[in-house]
Amino acid sequence: MHLLYARFINMVFYDLGHVNFEEPFASLRHQGVIKGPDGQKMSKSRGNVVNPEDYLARYGSDVFRCYLMFGFDYEMGGPWDDSGIASMHRYLNRVWRLYQNCLWVFQEGNSVNTFGEAENSLNKVLHNSIKGATQDTERMHFNTAISRLMELTNELYRYTSERPREEQNAAFLKGVLEKLNILLAPFAPHLAEEIWERTGHEFSIFNQSWPEYDETVLMEEQVNYVIQVNGKLREKMTVPRDASQEEIKAAALQAGRIPRLLDGRQVVKVIVVPNKLVNIVVK
Repeated sequence: MHLLYARFINMVFYDLGHVNFEEPFASLRHQGVIKGPDGQKMSKSRGNVVNPEDYLARYGSDVFRCYLMFGFDYEMGGPWDDSGIASMHRYLNRVWRLYQNCLWVFQEGNSVNTFGEAENSLNKVLHNSIKGATQDTERMHFNTAISRLMELTNELYRYTSERPREEQNAAFLKGVLEKLNILLAPFAPHLAEEIWERTGHEFSIFNQSWPEYDETVLMEEQVNYVIQVNGKLREKMTVPRDASQEEIKAAALQAGRIPRLLDGRQVVKVIVVPNKLVNIVVK
């Protein structure tokens, strides 16, 4: 009913010329209902009411909040099941330990400025996580958005555990940790704010800009091509992304079983559709 009133008032303002848009809302999304463990709507008479305060007292609001977003579809809801809440508790504790172990990055740092294979790998996971979390959050797919943060957390642990501090690029690592914390803030606001303060930042984390991803970082160095002969799929190959048209054609003509298929036949032309396919026309 409130939405109906809001739309009506906005349309009146539109007719009067006070606003330049007729519809005040881009879309309507209904949240799902979390039911009792028995799959029925929670009711005292059924005895299936779940008291959230019990979980808040045991795990804290951030864990409970994250578990609701991770364990249940926003629009579908579903029956209450707390079997995974301990896992969410472990994950947020793992995030806390990561920042505790990396406090040196924010305090003294180092002079390492190399950007090798390890940094490239972490950077790609970072930008993939930013892209995925951004798009998933906008679609209210909070469960997959949190999964992206888990992937980035795992990659950070891998980066920091596989090499000594003296070989870690502290300036780069600091930037990745800051971005992870900002991405985490909408889901675990109290934890993110505490980490932000403890890592020496002023003001609130909620005053920070949302991280942006670089599509060029996500581009694979190798490109997969399918090879057709007279329009029929015959082979597949992988070539460097920066390969020229002539190099792609030459590679296609020598790929797998293509030479045998072309034996005794005349190649009329070779058509390259960038980043997709190569079609060899023969007669």
